[in-house]
Amino acid sequence: MVRVWRRERRGDAAGRLAGAVLRRERLARDRLLGGREPMDLRYAWTAAGAAEPAVPPMRSCAVLERYAGRRPARLLVTGAPGSGRTLLAVDLVLRLLEQRGPGDAVPVRLAATPADSEADAAGDADVAARLARSVRAAYRVPRAAAEELVREGRLVPVLAAGAVAGWSGATDPGAEGPTPAGRGQEGSAAEGSTPAGAAPEGSAPAGQVADGSAPAGREAEEGVTPGGSAAAGLAAFDAYLRAVGAPGAVLLHDAGDPEAARAVGAVPAWRDGADRVGVLPLRAVDARSYLRAHVAGPDRWRAVCDALTAAPDGPLAGALSNPARLLAAVRAFEARTASGGFARHPRELLDPALDGVEAICGLIAGCPVADSGPGAAAPAAATAGSRG
Repeated sequence: MVRVWRRERRGDAAGRLAGAVLRRERLARDRLLGGREPMDLRYAWTAAGAAEPAVPPMRSCAVLERYAGRRPARLLVTGAPGSGRTLLAVDLVLRLLEQRGPGDAVPVRLAATPADSEADAAGDADVAARLARSVRAAYRVPRAAAEELVREGRLVPVLAAGAVAGWSGATDPGAEGPTPAGRGQEGSAAEGSTPAGAAPEGSAPAGQVADGSAPAGREAEEGVTPGGSAAAGLAAFDAYLRAVGAPGAVLLHDAGDPEAARAVGAVPAWRDGADRVGVLPLRAVDARSYLRAHVAGPDRWRAVCDALTAAPDGPLAGALSNPARLLAAVRAFEARTASGGFARHPRELLDPALDGVEAICGLIAGCPVADSGPGAAAPAAATAGSRG
C-alpha cells in the first residue's frame, strides 16, 4: 500500500485516506455487530450552550442526521463503558465519509499507538506528531502525507478522552525533539485561534486559552499540571485544532471517569462549546424486547422478562440497563454444553440472595462463557449499538 501511496500526487492523499478509512470502518462495524442487529438505543442530544437536552430522546438515525446537518466543531459523546459509544463513533465516521466531497476533511478514528509510550518517555508528546504517527500506524500512510494532512487540518479526529492525557502543544507534526509543555497553549492564545474538535473513545481536545481557560499558573493552582494531566492534554488538543483550523472533532467520554470529567470541565471549548450526545441506559422494556427477539429459548427467559415488567426500576433492570452486560448475560445463559443442552438457566438472575445491582452484575461477570456458535449470543459489547 505504501508504494501505491507514493505513486499518488500529494493532493490525492486525503481522498486515498478516506477510502482506506471507509474500508476499515465498515469492517469494524461488522466485527462490533457480530452478524446481529444492533440494539435500539436512545440518545440525549444537548446543543452547545443549552441547559437541557432535546426531547424526546433520539434514535441512532436521528443522531447521525443531526450531526451531519449541524456539523458542530466539537461533539462530546458520553456514556458508560459498554454503552455503545464506539459503534456510534463508527457510524458517525461512516456518515461523514458518505457525505464527503472532494477536498473535504477526512474523519478518522484514532487510538493511542505503542509509539506513544515511547514518545512519553522521551518527552515528545506534541499533538500534531501524535496524530500523524497514529494515522501512519493505522493506515500505513507515508510520513510526509500524514504530516501534511495533520498540519493542514484536513482531518476530523475521533478520539477517546483518555487518549490525550500527556499531550503537549506543538502544531508542527514534523517538529523534532520534545515540545515544552504549555507551548501550544501560549501560541494559540496569542493568535486567538480555536481548533474544532472531538475524539474516539478515550481522547479529549486540548484546552482553549482564547476562550478564557486558565493560564498555566491558575491551572497549577487548580490541580491541573500543564502537559501532564488529562486536562492539559485536552487543552493542547484544542489548541492544535484552533491553530490548524480543523473543521471538527469528536471526543468519546466515559461518563463515570472523574478525571475525564474534570478535564472536560477545565477546557471551556469542550465544557461550554461542544454539542453533547449522551448514550442513555436501556429501559426495562428495551431489555425485555431484546431478550424476546434474540434468545434461542424465549420460554427460559419468561420469568426474567416478567420480573423486568413488574419492577422496571428494580435491581435486575438496573443490571441489564447496560447493553454490554445484557449481551454478556445472554451469552452466558444461552451457552450450550458438549451434549447440546443449556449450561445454565437465566432464573439464576432472580435468586433472592442477589440483593442489588452489584450482586447481579457480579453473577453475570462470573459466568463462564463458551465460544460463540450456532444459536450463541454475540460477544459482550458486540451489538451494544443502536439501529439506524
